[in-house]
Amino acid sequence: MSLTIKKVDRFQTCNFCNNKAIYDAPLMGHGGTWAYFCEDCYPSRGSHTIGTKFELKNEDELALDALGEDAYDASWEAAFMKVITREGRLEAIMEESLFGDSCGVECADGCVTEPDGKCPHGYSSLLLLAGLI
Repeated sequence: MSLTIKKVDRFQTCNFCNNKAIYDAPLMGHGGTWAYFCEDCYPSRGSHTIGTKFELKNEDELALDALGEDAYDASWEAAFMKVITREGRLEAIMEESLFGDSCGVECADGCVTEPDGKCPHGYSSLLLLAGLI
């Protein structure tokens, strides 16, 4: 059995009992027809050959998804800083901005701005957010 894990921001509904669907897989004995299955319906109705198992995104992943939006929200910056600090990326960003060839510093939404500035969407540079400037 080969299940792919997919992170989602919300669960679909099971096609058989309206509980939250944790699996998307072929329906057993129905050729290529796929369905959403809850934990209870999957063992008896789902084909166990291929499919997807859904997991909810965590708080940090949801916050990073929201960074694609144009609207400024300070909580996105806080979540972004938490993630890059935990992943050890802040040190690399600091080193690149101080000693590298780049002319700017990344913001939480991906824009590049001057080290002590904000992008057109209102996000501060990462060095400014980290309190280094």
